[in-house]
Amino acid sequence: SSCSSSITPITSINVSPSLPTSSSIYFKVTSATATSVTLKGTVTATATAIELTTLLPATVSISRTATALKFNSPPTALNVGVCSGAFTVSAIDGLGNPFSEGIKTVVLGQSLPLPSSLPLPIGAYYSDSSCSSSITPITSINVSPSLPTSSSIYFKVTSATATSVTLNGTFTGLTSASATVTISRTATALKFNNPPTALNVGVCSGGFTVSALDGLGNVFSESSKSVILGQSSSVGVYYSNSNCTTPIINPINIPQSSTTVLATSSSIYFKVTSVTTAPVTLNGTFTGLTSASATVTISHLVLDTTFGSNGKTIPNPVGEILALEKYGDGYLIAGYTKVLNSNSVSVNRAYLALLNTAGGVTSSFTDLSGAVTSSFIDSSTGRSSQINSILVVGTDIYVGGFADMGGTLLDYYISKFSLVVDSNLNPTGFNRNWTVTQHSQDSDSVIGLALNNNSNLVVIGDKFEVLLFNSVDGGYLSNIRPVVSGLIAYKAVKNSSGNIIIAGEASGKMAALSVNPNASPPSPPMKPLEFNPPGSANSIVGSANSIVLQGDNIFLMGTSEGKLTVLKLNSSLVLVSTLVSELLENTVMTQANDIVLDSAGNILIVGTTSNQMALRRYQPNGSFIDASINSTTISFSPSSVANRIILDGFKIVLGGNVGTGMGMARLHP
Repeated sequence: SSCSSSITPITSINVSPSLPTSSSIYFKVTSATATSVTLKGTVTATATAIELTTLLPATVSISRTATALKFNSPPTALNVGVCSGAFTVSAIDGLGNPFSEGIKTVVLGQSLPLPSSLPLPIGAYYSDSSCSSSITPITSINVSPSLPTSSSIYFKVTSATATSVTLNGTFTGLTSASATVTISRTATALKFNNPPTALNVGVCSGGFTVSALDGLGNVFSESSKSVILGQSSSVGVYYSNSNCTTPIINPINIPQSSTTVLATSSSIYFKVTSVTTAPVTLNGTFTGLTSASATVTISHLVLDTTFGSNGKTIPNPVGEILALEKYGDGYLIAGYTKVLNSNSVSVNRAYLALLNTAGGVTSSFTDLSGAVTSSFIDSSTGRSSQINSILVVGTDIYVGGFADMGGTLLDYYISKFSLVVDSNLNPTGFNRNWTVTQHSQDSDSVIGLALNNNSNLVVIGDKFEVLLFNSVDGGYLSNIRPVVSGLIAYKAVKNSSGNIIIAGEASGKMAALSVNPNASPPSPPMKPLEFNPPGSANSIVGSANSIVLQGDNIFLMGTSEGKLTVLKLNSSLVLVSTLVSELLENTVMTQANDIVLDSAGNILIVGTTSNQMALRRYQPNGSFIDASINSTTISFSPSSVANRIILDGFKIVLGGNVGTGMGMARLHP
């Protein structure tokens, strides 16, 4: 009676004297196009049978209708919270072929095997492949004569506890479509919890964790997972402690747990260790899971308010910082301070101090009041004096500048100091071991100090002079000096071979001179080199008032035709390229005073903008001609000037004045 295809169709049937009526027979139409059929029977008689010549036929009309619904490629297994693959529902005729003689709205439903106490629904049907929560779940879908198979449908389990569900599609009068699906729960993704969104270079982040999540976003891990911690660029390090001192060992473990607490790692921390402004994307990966990810912006040129309540410190109420060097946990600062002489007239006096930024025996930077632990004011140099440069050699501190001893010229001022400490090794003052003041040479002031290869003190004067002194007792040895007039030297550095490179101005042109202090004075005397841009016969007008080295490259910074200008030279003082940045005007930078290069090759220039400390950071591209710029102006009341810049790890330290007093500021890069 089922016309089952598993039973061989029959082609004959018997009648007999005892059973003149046959057993029941059935017929099933297997053509999808016929509209009628005539059923017939013929007789094959036995030898004793009565021969029948006629068997009445039966003509049957045939119609085609949908008899059932069918899911095509339904899921057999699902993961909690994960969208199934696409499947469809068809209306089918009695032969199982998709067919619908009219529009049918199939109701999509679900059921649970009994006995089950879980509430329905276990999940929801969707019309998109992401099972997006922004799309309303569907509860029905159409099939029609022209499209007896529906568009794609998807199912997502939203119960965290169900183990199976039966999906069904129903339409009155048709056999329902049905598919029983097993349900598992596994981790599908990783997530950073409370990751940093912004960091300062060299500053440890707050603690954050990584969790494994199931498809519903609940913390869950069916097994222990070793998550690899990575980053889009090598700009920092992960740590396992809150002060970022002990690097974490990759990977970090997420334990197996079905709770929302335990399937989370212990705290991790991140510190940017490269001077960069480009954001970094932190990631945590485990094969087969969606990665955890967090994009972190990196702050730069941020005022370090821990250096003082408003980002600055004024170690002396009146004066100006002209030289600045790192020394132990603090900074050596030098320049001049104002004092009253015997005639009650205010004069400049050479000033040297140690600013203890470690706050005594700690490194908390919490209290910088009274942080000047050692200071020296020179009252023995006549009318006025000041210090322009500092050289630290072990525990010895050399300073250089000028002193007015009452003659027609200013005098070289060179002193050697050692630090005085108390019984607890706390600095309390300075011992001056010797002082040299003279005016027998051409220069009026010392603009740089170094030691040569023979450990003699190299003194660079403001007329491009290079003199040698005995570093033990300050005795004069020799000098090398140009004879060209109109020379002004501003700053000097020593390169890796021991030569002194001097930056300055020669007859109104940017100029530099390389001097070997270990050699005899050359004959004829050397002349500072001027620089012609490619294709030009004219030297670059202006002055080079600062210099910095980067391997074999030399960078001169100064002013040319009213614009901030940086020249890049090779080791032979040949011009490689020029960066002309900006007009020196009140809205940008009024004065550019010093230059330094950070570990990433960025150019940092310090000076003044609108009577306030200003810092520019240039990130030159490969040609050095074009550059992007980061900048900041530090607003101190009533005004401020930055004369010097040094790098302290990833901190940028500026020295100059605020108002009428010595002033400093420190920033993160």
